[in-house]
Amino acid sequence: DITGGYNGDLYAYLVAPNGTMVLLLNQPGVAVNGFGASGAGMNLMLTDATGGNGAIQSVTSGGILSGNYNAAGTLANFNNSGPGGVSVANGTWTLFFADLGAGGGTGPSVLNGWSLELTVVPEPVTLALGAFALMLVSVAGLKWLRRTSGASQP
Repeated sequence: DITGGYNGDLYAYLVAPNGTMVLLLNQPGVAVNGFGASGAGMNLMLTDATGGNGAIQSVTSGGILSGNYNAAGTLANFNNSGPGGVSVANGTWTLFFADLGAGGGTGPSVLNGWSLELTVVPEPVTLALGAFALMLVSVAGLKWLRRTSGASQP
């Protein structure tokens, strides 16, 4: 939730507890039109999902930006484990936010609040171990059946 300023002057990145850094936005629209996204303020969600309003970096329209946009960087880079296998999600997350403008007529941008939503999914290792255990039990059961079937025959 950002108010004031000029959206084309904004820069932000997010740092995970293990030090992984992902760029969220870098002067949206500047690469498209040279001036950036006009308007002041944002109330939006940055994701890796397709659809929504497209890439935040391609926005050039004015007004308050709202809705879902793709982040400038790849949020999937957070989907790994940190040193020693520690989950990236555990610990303190840090948001760096800057208004790179010269302080023109619109005044500075103000970050009023932000939140982080994490979606927890089972790790592939856990699923693989479960499948392997099921396979071992099945093989052991088949061997037991073969042994007991063979013992009853003359």
